[in-house]
Amino acid sequence: MKKKIAIILMGLMIVSQSAVANAASKDTDAILKASDPWANGGRVLCRQIATYGKVSSASIKSVAWVMEYKGSDAQWHYQTPSNKWKRFSPGTSVPTLTGKMYSQCYQRLQLNPEGSGDSGKGGIATGHVNVVVK
Repeated sequence: MKKKIAIILMGLMIVSQSAVANAASKDTDAILKASDPWANGGRVLCRQIATYGKVSSASIKSVAWVMEYKGSDAQWHYQTPSNKWKRFSPGTSVPTLTGKMYSQCYQRLQLNPEGSGDSGKGGIATGHVNVVVK
Protein backbone atom coordinates (compact mmCIF):
# COMPACT_ATOMS: atom_id res chain seq x y z
CA MET A 1 0.00 0.00 0.00
CA LYS A 2 2.79 2.45 0.90
CA LYS A 3 4.54 1.62 -2.38
CA LYS A 4 1.35 2.34 -4.33
CA ILE A 5 0.90 5.71 -2.58
CA ALA A 6 4.55 6.61 -3.23
CA ILE A 7 4.15 5.80 -6.96
CA ILE A 8 0.97 7.89 -7.16
CA LEU A 9 2.67 10.83 -5.41
CA MET A 10 5.68 10.61 -7.72
CA GLY A 11 3.37 10.57 -10.73
CA LEU A 12 1.51 13.64 -9.48
CA MET A 13 4.81 15.47 -8.89
CA ILE A 14 5.99 14.69 -12.43
CA VAL A 15 2.68 15.85 -13.93
CA SER A 16 2.70 19.09 -11.91
CA GLN A 17 6.33 19.83 -12.86
CA SER A 18 5.65 19.32 -16.58
CA ALA A 19 2.53 21.50 -16.37
CA VAL A 20 4.58 24.32 -14.85
CA ALA A 21 7.29 23.94 -17.51
CA ASN A 22 4.72 23.99 -20.32
CA ALA A 23 2.92 27.01 -18.89
CA ALA A 24 6.18 28.94 -18.77
CA SER A 25 7.33 28.01 -22.27
CA LYS A 26 4.49 29.46 -24.37
CA ASP A 27 3.74 32.98 -23.27
CA THR A 28 1.43 34.56 -25.84
CA ASP A 29 0.06 34.21 -29.36
CA ALA A 30 -0.63 36.61 -32.22
CA ILE A 31 -3.43 35.52 -34.55
CA LEU A 32 -3.89 37.34 -37.86
CA LYS A 33 -7.27 36.77 -39.54
CA ALA A 34 -8.01 37.61 -43.18
CA SER A 35 -10.22 40.49 -42.03
CA ASP A 36 -7.41 42.09 -39.97
CA PRO A 37 -4.78 44.44 -41.42
CA TRP A 38 -2.42 43.39 -38.59
CA ALA A 39 -2.43 41.49 -35.28
CA ASN A 40 -0.54 41.97 -32.02
CA GLY A 41 0.51 39.27 -29.62
CA GLY A 42 0.01 39.81 -25.92
CA ARG A 43 2.85 41.55 -24.15
CA VAL A 44 5.37 39.74 -21.99
CA LEU A 45 7.74 41.30 -19.47
CA CYS A 46 11.22 39.99 -20.19
CA ARG A 47 14.66 40.72 -21.62
CA GLN A 48 14.43 38.66 -24.83
CA ILE A 49 11.80 36.78 -26.83
CA ALA A 50 11.76 34.19 -29.58
CA THR A 51 8.88 33.82 -32.05
CA TYR A 52 7.73 31.13 -34.47
CA GLY A 53 4.52 30.01 -36.17
CA LYS A 54 2.86 29.50 -39.53
CA VAL A 55 1.36 31.50 -42.37
CA SER A 56 -1.76 29.66 -43.50
CA SER A 57 -1.88 28.22 -47.00
CA ALA A 58 -5.26 30.01 -47.23
CA SER A 59 -3.52 33.38 -46.80
CA ILE A 60 -3.72 35.51 -49.95
CA LYS A 61 -0.57 37.45 -49.09
CA SER A 62 2.79 37.22 -47.38
CA VAL A 63 2.89 38.18 -43.71
CA ALA A 64 5.57 40.31 -42.05
CA TRP A 65 6.86 38.91 -38.75
CA VAL A 66 8.05 41.73 -36.46
CA MET A 67 9.09 41.85 -32.81
CA GLU A 68 8.46 44.99 -30.76
CA TYR A 69 9.46 46.39 -27.39
CA LYS A 70 7.81 49.00 -25.21
CA GLY A 71 10.26 51.83 -24.58
CA SER A 72 10.71 54.08 -21.56
CA ASP A 73 8.46 56.53 -23.43
CA ALA A 74 5.60 53.97 -23.03
CA GLN A 75 5.37 53.61 -26.85
CA TRP A 76 5.85 50.42 -28.88
CA HIS A 77 8.96 50.35 -31.10
CA TYR A 78 9.98 47.84 -33.77
CA GLN A 79 13.15 45.88 -33.05
CA THR A 80 14.20 46.19 -36.71
CA PRO A 81 13.54 48.84 -39.39
CA SER A 82 10.75 48.10 -41.89
CA ASN A 83 13.16 47.39 -44.76
CA LYS A 84 14.52 44.44 -42.73
CA TRP A 85 11.20 42.90 -41.67
CA LYS A 86 11.04 39.18 -42.45
CA ARG A 87 8.07 38.32 -44.66
CA PHE A 88 6.77 34.79 -45.07
CA SER A 89 4.71 33.38 -47.93
CA PRO A 90 1.40 31.53 -47.60
CA GLY A 91 1.85 27.94 -46.46
CA THR A 92 5.18 28.69 -44.76
CA SER A 93 6.21 27.42 -41.34
CA VAL A 94 8.08 30.26 -39.69
CA PRO A 95 11.29 29.09 -37.97
CA THR A 96 12.20 30.30 -34.50
CA LEU A 97 13.41 33.90 -34.71
CA THR A 98 15.16 35.40 -31.68
CA GLY A 99 14.79 39.09 -30.91
CA LYS A 100 17.27 41.55 -29.50
CA MET A 101 18.33 41.64 -25.88
CA TYR A 102 16.96 44.52 -23.77
CA SER A 103 16.84 45.51 -20.16
CA GLN A 104 13.60 44.06 -18.87
CA CYS A 105 10.66 45.57 -20.76
CA TYR A 106 7.41 44.54 -22.39
CA GLN A 107 7.86 42.79 -25.74
CA ARG A 108 5.44 41.30 -28.26
CA LEU A 109 5.05 39.96 -31.80
CA GLN A 110 3.18 41.93 -34.45
CA LEU A 111 2.05 40.16 -37.60
CA ASN A 112 1.96 42.34 -40.74
CA PRO A 113 2.52 45.69 -39.02
CA GLU A 114 0.34 48.49 -40.35
CA GLY A 115 -0.93 46.18 -43.10
CA SER A 116 2.43 46.54 -44.84
CA GLY A 117 3.97 44.11 -47.31
CA ASP A 118 0.89 43.85 -49.47
CA SER A 119 -0.87 46.79 -47.80
CA GLY A 120 -4.09 45.70 -46.22
CA LYS A 121 -6.16 42.69 -45.30
CA GLY A 122 -6.02 39.09 -46.49
CA GLY A 123 -3.17 37.64 -44.42
CA ILE A 124 -3.81 34.61 -42.22
CA ALA A 125 -1.15 33.55 -39.71
CA THR A 126 -0.55 32.39 -36.16
CA GLY A 127 2.56 33.34 -34.23
CA HIS A 128 3.80 32.17 -30.85
CA VAL A 129 6.03 34.10 -28.48
CA ASN A 130 8.36 32.44 -25.99
CA VAL A 131 10.41 34.19 -23.34
CA VAL A 132 14.12 33.46 -23.84
CA VAL A 133 15.53 35.55 -20.98
CA LYS A 134 13.29 36.73 -18.16
